[in-house]
Amino acid sequence: MLIRVKSTLKKTVAVFFVTVIIVSGLFGIQVDAYDAYVYSRSGEFQKSLPLYIPETVIDLSVDPASKLSGAEDLAISPDGKMYIADTGNNRILVFDENYQFVRSISKFVNTKKEKDAFNAPCGIYVDSNLQLYIADTENSRIVVLDEKDQLVKVIGAPTGTGITDNFIYKPISVTVDVGGRVYAVSRSSNMGVLSFSSEGIFEGFLGVQSVTFSAIDLFWRTFMTQAQRESSVQNIPADYNDIEMDADGFLFVTSSALDKTKQYNALVSGSTASDYAPVKRLNPSGDDILQRNGFYPPAGDIEIDTALKIDDAVSAFSGVSVNATGMYSVFDVTNQRIFTYSREGNLLCVFGGQGTEKGHFISASALAYKERELVVLDKKGGTVTVFSPSPYGTLIEDALSLQKQRKYDLALQKWQQALPLNANLDIIYADMGKACLRNKDYDTAMEYFELVGKREDYSKAFAEKRNQYVGWLLVLVPAAVVILSLISSRFLRKVKIANKADDVNPPAKIGLKKQLQYAFYPIFHPFDGFYMIKRHNRGGVAGACVIILAASVAYLISNYLSGYLFSVDMASNNSLIFDVVSFLYPFLLFGVANYCVTSLFNGEGNFRHIFLTIGYAMLPIALILPLATIIANLLSLEESIIVSGLVGIAYVWSVLLIFFGTISIHNYSFTKNIVATLITLLGMVIITFLLLLFASLTQKLWGFIYNVITELSYRL
Repeated sequence: MLIRVKSTLKKTVAVFFVTVIIVSGLFGIQVDAYDAYVYSRSGEFQKSLPLYIPETVIDLSVDPASKLSGAEDLAISPDGKMYIADTGNNRILVFDENYQFVRSISKFVNTKKEKDAFNAPCGIYVDSNLQLYIADTENSRIVVLDEKDQLVKVIGAPTGTGITDNFIYKPISVTVDVGGRVYAVSRSSNMGVLSFSSEGIFEGFLGVQSVTFSAIDLFWRTFMTQAQRESSVQNIPADYNDIEMDADGFLFVTSSALDKTKQYNALVSGSTASDYAPVKRLNPSGDDILQRNGFYPPAGDIEIDTALKIDDAVSAFSGVSVNATGMYSVFDVTNQRIFTYSREGNLLCVFGGQGTEKGHFISASALAYKERELVVLDKKGGTVTVFSPSPYGTLIEDALSLQKQRKYDLALQKWQQALPLNANLDIIYADMGKACLRNKDYDTAMEYFELVGKREDYSKAFAEKRNQYVGWLLVLVPAAVVILSLISSRFLRKVKIANKADDVNPPAKIGLKKQLQYAFYPIFHPFDGFYMIKRHNRGGVAGACVIILAASVAYLISNYLSGYLFSVDMASNNSLIFDVVSFLYPFLLFGVANYCVTSLFNGEGNFRHIFLTIGYAMLPIALILPLATIIANLLSLEESIIVSGLVGIAYVWSVLLIFFGTISIHNYSFTKNIVATLITLLGMVIITFLLLLFASLTQKLWGFIYNVITELSYRL
């Protein structure tokens, strides 16, 4: 009932958005389809309420003193001031908590008591002591100033282990932990994050990504000199382009220099690996610990413009900022959009876009959280846009904050308030399910998890609910096993006796009952059993057809009645007929191909014998899959090996029966049957190819005929 209500609510919200768009069109109101959106479980674009609203746009070109030139970074100090690395003007701009220009820093007195200047500073950070860390890029150093703009220290190029003679040190982003350690990323370096002590001593690299070479690259590298190998590595684009420390002391880094094809493939496949992840969260050891629990990993847009080159279509993350709740926003320079994710990696909202409208950007270069506000720097537009959380965004952030504080009941209340505002956001259902799980409301939790396809979480709730009945299960399950064993053993004993009686006095006519009765003999005695089917007509086509039908029904039952955890995805659009055909196709195709092959190999069996062999060999599938289905409804995902084991036994058993059966009906040796089977498999591939080719040609022919008929109808 709950699922129906939620589905209805989703449809209602969708209708509401469509109505808004239609009415807006009628009255001439321009609605940008990409103002705010999310992606569904199936990867489809869905309109969303915005998390943030562009409240203020600050045009820094109004005052000549604050006019920007290629500004690359901004930072918010603990006391609310804003600092901008005005890269093209070789200076740092300082603004008060109300975003009013205060001063610029272009020079300082160095350790030699001489005036010194910045050269294209690209990164900036302000620590808890209000010390300013400036990535002075083209001067190959990090300059640290106090709040009075006095020099504290200079962190120069790293030296020591891991630093080669041709290492290029061009720091472009910097951050500092609570202990004063300095972390930086350098342009033209693929070595990862540089780590310095509080005194500025180089300590090593973190999060070094392995370089993947193609087979051709590896071939040519065998002929390279050592200097050429180092040069080739050095020419690889930088792994990371931005870095930020979160409230828990972990490093967030972004990369836009990844192979875009591999990045996009990892995204659409839902990969949780970090090999081609454009955003990572590094622990002190440099390991990526970013949670990727959403339907898709944090990697940008799923729907891309296929008319563009892959490098021009796939998202490229170039900036990241994290707030106190663990929410983080990353900037996509490809489409000038901001992607906001929860701590667990669920997509909360996408907003922004290319343009000059309020809330859009010409070429943004940095973003930073100021408490709940999100501040975005547009280096080409020469503006700073301040986004404030919307009422909907406030609810989402409050819920995430309460979850982080382990106040789950209060978090659930916030999720319930947010749900009517945006029923398309699946994270609401997922987190409401988690809240219900923690409150031991397992039934409701399972309904929420099933609604959004969270099978692992559903499994946890199911296991907890099952534990409530563990006492009964300890009694009922063994009893069911004993009863089933007694029934099956008694049944098989009767069948064995009946088959022996038929061996002594063969019946004049083998009806369907006798055909099915005999089917239990060859599955345990394949050589004798299939030989008797061939020589003494102990089987029949009707019996084989009934077994094939039973196996098909068992397959459908296994797919659709194995419980939510083990059944097929109900969101698929496959029909029952399609499922049956896909199940029977390899078996029947094997029969056709084997008949063709054995005609060349002098096999004694005809097509009827092959069909009977395949039909009777499918009996284990018909018997075991329903049992596996029943058991699947009692197990969690952690116990899936039991279900997969039973299903595996059923299919392996049937395949072995087909193999041994073909030996008997064709009178082959073991070796000869292996060769014939391999050629049969090759024949299956060829037949499948010919069928696909025929289907393609038929489709084209029908298209041609249709076009001709259409053209004639127009002319006549």
